[in-house]
Amino acid sequence: MGLDKILESENTSLEQVIKSGKPAIVKLKYPEFQFKTAEPTDKVVITVYGEKGDGKTTFALSFPGKIAVLSFDNKTTNVWKYVYKTDPRIKVYNVTEYLEEDPQKYIQSSEWTYEYINFVLDEIKKVEKPDWIIIDGLEILAKIAEMVMRGRNGLTPFQGVVNRNIWKERRLYIRNIHRKALDASKRGVIYTTYTDRDEIIQEGETVSKVVVPKWTDVVLWETDIVVHIYTKQEDDGKKFYMCVSSSKIGNMFETGKIVDITGKFETKV
Repeated sequence: MGLDKILESENTSLEQVIKSGKPAIVKLKYPEFQFKTAEPTDKVVITVYGEKGDGKTTFALSFPGKIAVLSFDNKTTNVWKYVYKTDPRIKVYNVTEYLEEDPQKYIQSSEWTYEYINFVLDEIKKVEKPDWIIIDGLEILAKIAEMVMRGRNGLTPFQGVVNRNIWKERRLYIRNIHRKALDASKRGVIYTTYTDRDEIIQEGETVSKVVVPKWTDVVLWETDIVVHIYTKQEDDGKKFYMCVSSSKIGNMFETGKIVDITGKFETKV
């Protein structure tokens, strides 16, 4: 049961408390505990990562069933149009339509964008409830959540944050979107993000760096399957590969499996 379900006051919602930007103690009704075992979830969280142009979005759109895409870089429509030939099973929503990165407008437009993302997910759930919801551009969602956090705490876009606890608020906004996306889908959520580098240190020295997803909070904890999309220049040209970095669901994706996906998705421009 979520906080919004057990708020005692009929006039105060969880969203109103968060929007106020002020510390608040919300009096909750004491829940009635139930002794029961956990039920397995049928929904899956997948993270697809790679460098720009390696085919993250193309791969994500290949999953079977109806797909709703929340596009954060306004590039998803090109893949949908030229690779998938406007396949009607895929619907793309530009959720950064109201985002302006002018320093004077960044905070306010991020607030509008965050509310718009919530609105779009609510409408998707009501109108269609697709098999998959794709968050195409996790790092941009994280930046929007940061700007909302800054705005609600009276900070400018690039001002230093003295109280480090404020960053916990950003996590709540990302988790809220994650939960809504899961709830609005039948089979699960797919995230696309860029790569990062993790250092492997032995005896105090960096011996190597490994490529990992650019993780953000709840996505790291809740991801069931991690897929790395990458390219290699070979004698016969550029090749695209899919590598399953890790998988908790072996019958869907096997950890360590590498597949050449070159030419699997025909492109006509």
